[in-house]
Amino acid sequence: DCPAACFQRIKLRAGVAGVMAGTSLTFGRGWRGNGVLATAAIGTLLVDPWSARNVGFQLSYGAVLALRYGSDPVDRCLATCWPKRWTLQDGWVLVWMRGLRLAFAASLAASLMSTPITLLSFGSISPWCAVASTMLGPLAALLTVIASIVVVIGWMPFIGPMLGWPLWCLGWLFLQ
Repeated sequence: DCPAACFQRIKLRAGVAGVMAGTSLTFGRGWRGNGVLATAAIGTLLVDPWSARNVGFQLSYGAVLALRYGSDPVDRCLATCWPKRWTLQDGWVLVWMRGLRLAFAASLAASLMSTPITLLSFGSISPWCAVASTMLGPLAALLTVIASIVVVIGWMPFIGPMLGWPLWCLGWLFLQ
């Protein structure tokens, strides 16, 4: 597949999921994760039945399912080998450590789900996936926030260049 075709498929999945979620909220059905996910997958398959064979489709929905149902069991497993002194005290360091454990559990669950698909499709896997996902998540969030601010107020004198430098640095770091 060429990059343009891959991007079109990503837009299709995101668009269908957005339309389905918006429709659900409009008709007062609320935001029910399983129903929205299933409806988005079915809607995508109705629009493009061959997308089920697409690696991006499999990885997207597989990772979401892993995050939804695999994060808690993985976190419980990680909690068994968590040092007791980190759970007995209360403080900001401990809150951050628990947050890092939860983020790592989510990354590990998504990696466990995506590894067989990646191995079958591309013939290789990376042992660094869960670690990289845990570290890159906050970096991507910060990058998105700064980019959003630049989009809104970047036209103002000195604001664009002032925010552009950290944006460039974070983007470079993210690509490394």
